[in-house]
Amino acid sequence: MPPPDQYIDKACALERLDGDADLFREIVEIFLDDAPRIFLALKQARSDRDQKTSERQAHSLKGASANVGAIHLQAISVKAEEAARTGDWMGLESLLPDMEESLHTSMDALRDCIG
Repeated sequence: MPPPDQYIDKACALERLDGDADLFREIVEIFLDDAPRIFLALKQARSDRDQKTSERQAHSLKGASANVGAIHLQAISVKAEEAARTGDWMGLESLLPDMEESLHTSMDALRDCIG
C-alpha cells in the first residue's frame, strides 16, 4: 500500500471540477456518506455471488473514487469491477481487504482535504 499522502490526488479532482473548491467539498461529503455503503453492498453481492450487483457496485465505487481523486481506491475498484464482470469470485475476494483499507485511508485523507 502506498503512503497515505498518495491516496488522494486533490489537484486532479479539482481540475475535473474546473477548480471549484466548493463543489469538491460537496462531492467529498457525498463520497464520505455513500462509499462505505457501496463497499458493503459489494461485499454482500460477492458473498451472494451476484455477478451483476457486484459489477455495478465496483463500478460505482470506481466512479465515486475518480470524482474525488481517490486514485488508489479507484485502481483497486477497476480490478474489482473486472473480477466481478468475469465472475472471478476468488479474485474479487482477494481484493476486498486492500479495497477496505484503501477506502478508510482515502476517507481520512479526504476529511483532511476539506478540513
